[in-house]
Amino acid sequence: MNDESGFSYDTHAAAPDAWRTYDPANPSPGYYQFDWISARHPDLYHKYAITSVGLIEQFVRLVDLTDLEVLDVGAGTGHSTIGAARKARHVTAVDAYRAVVDFGRAAVRDAGLSNVTYHVGDRSRLPVPDDSIDVVICVWAELDFREAARVLKHGGILAVLGPAPGNPKGELTATFATAFSLSGDIAPIDQLEPTHPPESTVIDRDEWGGVPILDGIHRYEFSHVADYGTVENAAAIHGRILGPAVANYLIERTQATIRWRLLCEYARVDKKRVSE
Repeated sequence: MNDESGFSYDTHAAAPDAWRTYDPANPSPGYYQFDWISARHPDLYHKYAITSVGLIEQFVRLVDLTDLEVLDVGAGTGHSTIGAARKARHVTAVDAYRAVVDFGRAAVRDAGLSNVTYHVGDRSRLPVPDDSIDVVICVWAELDFREAARVLKHGGILAVLGPAPGNPKGELTATFATAFSLSGDIAPIDQLEPTHPPESTVIDRDEWGGVPILDGIHRYEFSHVADYGTVENAAAIHGRILGPAVANYLIERTQATIRWRLLCEYARVDKKRVSE
């Protein structure tokens, strides 16, 4: 893929911290262009995406990955891959952007892990054989359910981890939506409080994303606080990605943390019906 801005899947990463110097009125890459920003500034995206750590830590409490083959689709810069690899026998990580994969490989090496294989790849053409994976995870990314089902074993687990409904940017959602004139329901702020209890439910369905499943869709919703260390750091990271209104929100509140409501959804794939 290539466009008029010069962005492509093979875009080279800028120097570390290059994202800190930009024109706030006309940034390039522009605000909220997640793919372009992560491809050009994977170090920035790695700093931003720490909710992935909270998600994978919660998921491995729900699903035991010990001695399993795991596939991380849309693996990004390594947060979810590393968290899974600390439990699993092996993790295959796939992302579409070469600079992101390069960053992820370095993060895995820095973590001292040897049970991860990173690939540049397409979520709809995964570089993995049929029926070879125990668990597919997709964290803050888009998933091709049928392709994920192809690589899973019978009874293998398909998991999608991300924000709970109504707070795609955590407590920044309302500020972000106003700045970009976005519409949609926004969850009440009290649901993001750390004291708000988790909710565990099972949706009684026999299909998910067009894929036959066993035992319904398991949902675990929980509160999480992402800590960016300092107000300046939190404002710089979120301001560059989500715009100055979000940065000002954090600065005005002298706030280095962001409250979230996160969601782990997973189900076991019925390969017997997939093949029918």
